[in-house]
Amino acid sequence: MTYDDFVADLNTHYYDLWNIGLKKKANYSLKQYLQEFNKNVDEKTRFAIWYQFCENYCQDILTSEPYWYYKHHVLSYELFKNVIDYLNQCSNQMPQLKWLYLLTRDEKVLEKAFHHEQRDQQITECKFKSYIDTLDWGLHHASEGVIIYFIPMLDYING
Repeated sequence: MTYDDFVADLNTHYYDLWNIGLKKKANYSLKQYLQEFNKNVDEKTRFAIWYQFCENYCQDILTSEPYWYYKHHVLSYELFKNVIDYLNQCSNQMPQLKWLYLLTRDEKVLEKAFHHEQRDQQITECKFKSYIDTLDWGLHHASEGVIIYFIPMLDYING
């Protein structure tokens, strides 16, 4: 089986059904297909197919603007579960660490990828973006902290 065969099968077993509104049937068909795929395709071929799938899918995430906003890149549950299983088995390697972070947004995975010897520019940008998000969140909630701090001080001053 090749990657192209896999994508064609995904279209047949999932996307074609999904696009005509048969969502439950599409999900069930995909689940059955992936069970057969995992059972009948040897590990080396399966890993090569998942590698290519992740590479294409995550490149799509990284090239969208802004790439950290990935809600339009949601995988179906069964695909997501299989992809995450593959990435967890390769979680000490790059670029799988980067892909695992892009799909899960797990800060521990980002930290591991950032300190990996084969870190690339995209991981550095993700780390920088996470710092900006943390500062943004803190700034957003700063007023609450000031009020919580300020009211007891007024009570103390007014005595």
